[in-house]
Amino acid sequence: MDNRAIGIFDSGAGGLTALRYIREIMPSEDIVYFGDTINVPYGEKSRDDVVRCAYNNIEFLKSKNVKVILAACGTVSSQLKYIKSEIPVLGIIDPVCKKSAMTTKNRKIAVLATSATIKSGIYKKTCSSILPELEIYEQSCPKLATLIESGHISSNDRELTNVLSEYLQKINCLDVDTIIMGCTHYPIVENAIKDLLVNKNITLLDAGKEAAAALKKFIFENNIQCNNTKKSENVKYFISGKTAMFAEVASGFLGYNIDDLIFTEK
Repeated sequence: MDNRAIGIFDSGAGGLTALRYIREIMPSEDIVYFGDTINVPYGEKSRDDVVRCAYNNIEFLKSKNVKVILAACGTVSSQLKYIKSEIPVLGIIDPVCKKSAMTTKNRKIAVLATSATIKSGIYKKTCSSILPELEIYEQSCPKLATLIESGHISSNDRELTNVLSEYLQKINCLDVDTIIMGCTHYPIVENAIKDLLVNKNITLLDAGKEAAAALKKFIFENNIQCNNTKKSENVKYFISGKTAMFAEVASGFLGYNIDDLIFTEK
């Protein structure tokens, strides 16, 4: 048993998609969330910059005495092999790749992710290692995380739908039956994505949701779960940049206001 908090970080609000599911499936666990909003987006940064940001985020969460860290960021998760920590750091890629292999019927999968993640080839490599016959189509979405961080999250938002239409154009011409939303920001605009898909039977997979389930499994296998059986309200939110837009996006997605959002200089 371990009553220390779970640490979660992302470049901004995307990791809230994982946090929401963690709160649902592990309601007694305390959580410390860090959004590195001053450096968003990570998806267009170099590997060295991504690794540097990740180390800084890990050090911040370590200062809050967390027991395990979820890198709720596809870009950071694609570079986890370059990141060492004495505290366990889990990523989002392996769990959703495993889920995609179990989900697809025709073995044709599309991946939406940041430019840096697509460049790493990590989704194609991981999916193929699980099921070699999978056909993987990768689509980089360089503008999407920034748009979401800027508050463009409505299905009726013209700027958002124009960008999504561009990214989904080729996918709509493919015979894929499963799409991995490989950045934790993307489920925030899942409804807008669904509206623009020609094939309404395509399954959308949420990397944050699958990572939350994998995190729970890791916590119980290592016997570091909280021994409190009551629902925890101890969720602390920290960000490195301006608070107003993050709070707006967060409340729009989570369905409640974050009243104790703390700006911090790491």
